Amino acid sequence: MDFTNSRIELYTFSANAGSYTLSLTNDPSLLDTVSGALGKVVSKKAVDYTQFSIQIYKNKPTILLFLCTWLIMLGFFSFVGGIILAVLTGTKI
Repeated sequence: MDFTNSRIELYTFSANAGSYTLSLTNDPSLLDTVSGALGKVVSKKAVDYTQFSIQIYKNKPTILLFLCTWLIMLGFFSFVGGIILAVLTGTKI
């Protein structure tokens, strides 16, 4: 496994369709300051910011992923349960 690349969701925001300019500032929020200090404690290596990129994606509601996962599992277990029930009752499949 290659653990040299990863993704993390830093922020979410809502905006109407259009053209925008995003910029990084030197004024971090309190949460950014705390997480940055924690990162310095955990990782002793210098951070190479040239390896970072910002990507913006259209948000997909997490509830859909949650529901789809559970419904797929329910369908699978229903299928297997039906086969088991048919075998136990002696019904030909």
